[in-house]
Amino acid sequence: MTQAYLIHQGLEEFAAAREQFSHLIGELQSAPVLGMEHGDVEALISREGTELLRRLLQGHLDLRSAREHEREAVTGSDGVARSRCREGCARDLMSVFGAVQIRRRGYGTLGVSSVFPLDAELNLPADKYSHGLRQRVAQEVAKGSFDAAVQSIERGTGGKVPKRQAETVSVEISQDFEAFYASRQASEPEATADPLVLSEDGKGIVMRTEGLREGTRKAAERSRHKLKTRLSRGEKKNRKRMAMVAAVYSVAPQIRSAEAVMGLETESPERAPRARARNKRVWASVERDPSVVTAELFAEAQRRDPEQRRPWVMLVDGHVATWPRGRGDAPQRDPTGTVQRAAGGGGRLRGLLARLPRHAALRRVSRSGLADRHRGHRRGLSAPGQGPDGPHRCPLGSATCRGGPQAALAAIER
Repeated sequence: MTQAYLIHQGLEEFAAAREQFSHLIGELQSAPVLGMEHGDVEALISREGTELLRRLLQGHLDLRSAREHEREAVTGSDGVARSRCREGCARDLMSVFGAVQIRRRGYGTLGVSSVFPLDAELNLPADKYSHGLRQRVAQEVAKGSFDAAVQSIERGTGGKVPKRQAETVSVEISQDFEAFYASRQASEPEATADPLVLSEDGKGIVMRTEGLREGTRKAAERSRHKLKTRLSRGEKKNRKRMAMVAAVYSVAPQIRSAEAVMGLETESPERAPRARARNKRVWASVERDPSVVTAELFAEAQRRDPEQRRPWVMLVDGHVATWPRGRGDAPQRDPTGTVQRAAGGGGRLRGLLARLPRHAALRRVSRSGLADRHRGHRRGLSAPGQGPDGPHRCPLGSATCRGGPQAALAAIER
């Protein structure tokens, strides 16, 4: 009696969902399903449960349509009032649960297109693919190819997105990045004296010829391919475009000794919790020139510390084009050098060491240091035909090895 009362009092828009739910309960109670393995039961619930969710969404949309009240006139974004109302205007929507249909009122007048207030209320996209499905497309496309993304969506959801439509959706989604980056800019100075960290890194991305920068494109057009359909190994030169990633954040200083960094402390005091970055803003661009991204990096830092009272630390990689070259690239600082720069990339180690002063004192580290511990791991995993020091042609640390510490000391002495 109670169940019958609830069904009678329910809304007819959800009758199909109730029917599907009852069908799923009946399947789970049937004799064949009671003899299934749990994996088969999972597949059954996933398939029938997705259909149940689709019907629930359809029932909600039908309820919104039934409760939409008629308006005397609706003014569109063009400023024209539309007084003619048409009921039952239908449009399809592909959701993560499957295809549903929306019926709503349309308002129009002669010479202009109709507008649909319920579309704006539901924030429906211009095409037929829901926001949830578009998010799945973005996640899957970022992982691999469009073919793999389409197959993954079909396997994991009740919706379907053809390959060409997936490509179009990806282009439309990517247009929101610049507005998102701009919305996260600092609006006022930060009330802290902690160091301000600026970080910038570049990543070469293999592009089509028409997507390369002018100089790289001309060099690529002059070169010849070994294969007609793809690039072979070693042909990545003049095929990449530099994408720049920038970040600005505040962090509390955490002072450690060299022995603590290398794990050579004799005593093991309690470790303080690592300081976490605060107010971190990250953005990237493959379209703009690296110098433009660098200028944006310093502009963000200036907004956070306009009077330049905090210590600034800049971390860049070995790509010289990203390094500030003069006062036009970086803000002028006091002569004590509060802007510090750390450069990565082992290829520039010799040049950086050679620029050290003659009187610079280098303290030799015992062979139990961090690098020697990694070298010990490589000895245990050396490939056939290689020495105990891994892929090196000579033992690490010897005078004849170009990458050893003896070579670095020799460069300083010269």
